[in-house]
Amino acid sequence: EIKSIVNNNIFKERLNVHFENYNNMNILFKKKTFDKILFIESINYSNNITELLTKSNNLLKNKGQIFIKTLIIPKTDNINLNTNFNDIKKKLNMNLYTHENIITLLQKSKYSNVKYSSIPFILSENFNYPSFYLTLKKLKLLSLNKLLSSLPILIGYYIGNK
Repeated sequence: EIKSIVNNNIFKERLNVHFENYNNMNILFKKKTFDKILFIESINYSNNITELLTKSNNLLKNKGQIFIKTLIIPKTDNINLNTNFNDIKKKLNMNLYTHENIITLLQKSKYSNVKYSSIPFILSENFNYPSFYLTLKKLKLLSLNKLLSSLPILIGYYIGNK
């Protein structure tokens, strides 16, 4: 759908959209190919986020940027919260990171001038879609305990420069 919108719009000449397995991006593309790389609610599925961010940096042109939109959890010693976060990770088959994790990983991968903002997950656009609730129900994440545990989860937005 995104490719169709881009191809039928004024962006056609300025935008080249790729949907590929990002674990193979260094094979699919030459170094310094992109002005911007976007990870929209996808980076949590990487088995090696450090390698992914490093590969991304290599694919960016000078002054290129990375944009990441992702779930982030708070750094906490609360056993109940951590148990629920681990349950959510398993059920969604994804990794969850703290804000500190993401910042450190971006810095280790040589991104600079990292900007950040966030909103509570429960206020995100995901909650506007009925299919999102069906997914939560299917995964048994709609219990009161799970919903209360999700209150400190944020959607984090990061922009880093090469």
